[in-house]
Amino acid sequence: MSELDVIREQIAYLKFWQGVMVVTDISIIGWLITSAHRAGGVTVLLAILGVAAITLGNL
Repeated sequence: MSELDVIREQIAYLKFWQGVMVVTDISIIGWLITSAHRAGGVTVLLAILGVAAITLGNL
């Protein structure tokens, strides 16, 4: 396999994981919008911190 093919495979792999992280981010945001009022304060705080970390990680 040529070096270019290896780089293309690595990029495809990273794009896959970036997509997983985007879906996770959207899911947590959706949960916060719909259910944050029923959850405990620590859970909401951790969810907000998770959203911030995942969002910054995707930049």
